[in-house]
Amino acid sequence: MKSSVIIISIVVIVLIIGCVFVINANSKRSESETRKSIDPPPIAPAPAPAPARAPYVRPNVPPSVSKNDATISIYDDCDCTSNEINGVRIPKGNILPAAGFISIDKDQQWKCIKRDNMYIREIELAYSGIKNGSPVSHSEKDTTTIGDSPVYTVGCDPGDTEFRTDGLKFNWSVIE
Repeated sequence: MKSSVIIISIVVIVLIIGCVFVINANSKRSESETRKSIDPPPIAPAPAPAPARAPYVRPNVPPSVSKNDATISIYDDCDCTSNEINGVRIPKGNILPAAGFISIDKDQQWKCIKRDNMYIREIELAYSGIKNGSPVSHSEKDTTTIGDSPVYTVGCDPGDTEFRTDGLKFNWSVIE
């Protein structure tokens, strides 16, 4: 056991002497030589700005125009010929889409809607009266268009009496 302690002590002393020698040699070498500087890695250039977008130029497309006159008339008689309460007239050649809104209050008792080249949609109407001796009442709020007929009447059939309308509202638009 004593011999192993002596061997370990000798090895430690040799290592210490070797380290001192290496440190001494390095310090002398660094004093005599110029130090090399390490260049930093190159910096990547900033990305080039994106090219400016050209402004959007709308194609020179002529506007769509109506080919025919368009009318809607609301009358307070069943003949749809006189006593017009409200109406819209759009002459041919107007820029499309042409659209609007009509509202008739219950004080204006309408009986007939006459239209030509117009859609009627999102209609709200209500009426009541006597049809062939029986009381009728109707209230409608519809998002579709009013029938295919160019004339729509309320309380104008034979046997219709005491009809009252409780207002009328709808959107209109020119067909062509």
